[in-house]
Amino acid sequence: MRQQAALQRQAATDPLTGLFNRTFLKATLEQAAARAGRDGMPVTLLMLDIDHFKAINDSFGHDAGDKVLKAVADVIAGRVRRAEGAFRLGGEEFLVVLHNVDAEDARALADDLRGEIAKVQLLPRAVTVSLGVAELLPGEAWDAWMRRGDRALYRAKNAGRDRVDVSATLA
Repeated sequence: MRQQAALQRQAATDPLTGLFNRTFLKATLEQAAARAGRDGMPVTLLMLDIDHFKAINDSFGHDAGDKVLKAVADVIAGRVRRAEGAFRLGGEEFLVVLHNVDAEDARALADDLRGEIAKVQLLPRAVTVSLGVAELLPGEAWDAWMRRGDRALYRAKNAGRDRVDVSATLA
């Protein structure tokens, strides 16, 4: 039993960052949406992307890129309870599920994460991130919620990067 649980944890964990991988993402978002509907408590997700990550790998090498990914994950893990759910979606993109946190408080956390990550001294230049915030809307499906978060992330990137964008509606 203990070995099976260890194998499940290993299968659900990104080996580089120690965060969850995509394995349980759908189930986590479905459960968060169901819980929010049942309890009436807010649940919000953060989508985070490292700005100009390809340039980091190209300029400083993949080992430096891996160190940046690990450092970003460490900042996230230091600020978010593991039970809430922090995921490395792949590449340089991360997702965090925040229970009992509304969009306003999530935006504040996103700004804090952005600032903390910029302080990490791994490269000769600052590492910046862009974030999208989306609070689950009543009756919204998990995949629509995630798409809103993703669109907010890309609005932040298109607006110049190193910023936070909050999605307020289904549109």
